[in-house]
Amino acid sequence: NSHNGALMVMDPQSGEILVMLGSRDYFREDIQGKNNNALACNSPGSSFKPFVFMSTFQRLNWGPGTMILDTPVSYPQAGGPAFVPSNPTPGFAGPVTIRYSLGNSLNIPAVKAAAAVGADAVVADALHLGFVQTLRPESQGGCSAGGYGPAIATGGIGVTLEEMMIGYSVLASGGVMNGVTSTDTTRANGERTIDPVAILQVTDAYGEVRYDAANVRQERRLVDAAYPYLISNILSDSSAQCATFGCGGITVPGYRVAVKTGTSEPYDPRGANAGKIGETWAFAYTPDLVVGIWAGNADNAPVTNIFSTSISFRTVRDVLNMAYRGESGTAFQRPSNVVDGTVCVPSGLKPSPICGRTTTDLFVANQLPDREDDWWQRVRIDTRNNLLAGPN
Repeated sequence: NSHNGALMVMDPQSGEILVMLGSRDYFREDIQGKNNNALACNSPGSSFKPFVFMSTFQRLNWGPGTMILDTPVSYPQAGGPAFVPSNPTPGFAGPVTIRYSLGNSLNIPAVKAAAAVGADAVVADALHLGFVQTLRPESQGGCSAGGYGPAIATGGIGVTLEEMMIGYSVLASGGVMNGVTSTDTTRANGERTIDPVAILQVTDAYGEVRYDAANVRQERRLVDAAYPYLISNILSDSSAQCATFGCGGITVPGYRVAVKTGTSEPYDPRGANAGKIGETWAFAYTPDLVVGIWAGNADNAPVTNIFSTSISFRTVRDVLNMAYRGESGTAFQRPSNVVDGTVCVPSGLKPSPICGRTTTDLFVANQLPDREDDWWQRVRIDTRNNLLAGPN
């Protein structure tokens, strides 16, 4: 029951929109084909998680090797049932790194990360990255219903494919936004002033150039290059996807491509649509190209028996393979301030001399944990029963 879709391809180094397909077929009334679904508000599911984790990297000094407990959690909600996140597959993994969590798209650690950094911080960072329509109130033509909480990590926010593409383009370009000066005079302070390049040039009937994008191009660094690199390194690591997708399950053969999928639940998950899906998403990028897919229904009718790896990911994979045609792509460049760091498991703190287990991953150089682990401790054991020794 998935009858429509939208697709965009952008060049992150120029901000140019190379492809925008807003609908499967403009002329099909039965699927509301005239709607441009690339500009429509929809729930992103897990595809918004990279921006949540990047907020924790910037604000909490976390990194891919930071540990989170994948254990049951419940968040009370005013006037309704508690929000109890669950993972794509049943069960809990216990202490996991952010690399493992994001690579396998675990929901509970992502929600805990959003709670730790705060939904307001995630919203502020998303606004800085260009999510304008996403965060404007619905009364002003935006997607926001307000009142964000930890569920922002797993789809509790409305987004457009266009603005998700802008956000992923910033990741692909290493924290730089490219494009042209926005002509939207309604933008408030703090909102994006750069738009993607949709028109290169306008020439009138007399051959006079009336508009040239070259005259209004902008380039602005929004985030230190280290933070997008950490996200891209996780999303392009096929070994970090084994638990949910199978090892190498969402890679594009022959290329180091960062990939993130998303599956949203319908608006009434406890009603008639329980267990069904609202839409699926997939985003894939290299420093050369960003491809984004939305698949679902323009009237928000739910779909069944579909995963983001079915329609959306397969389309992203095919588009990238056609775009490159076997030519090599540009590799992600590791910034000089990204270093290997070792932390103690499960605390994620600096290993002590008696730390019994460690893990090594990437961190920003000045953000390695400096507090020494105190979870591992020496204790006295009664050798007769291997229990803690009593006072005698």
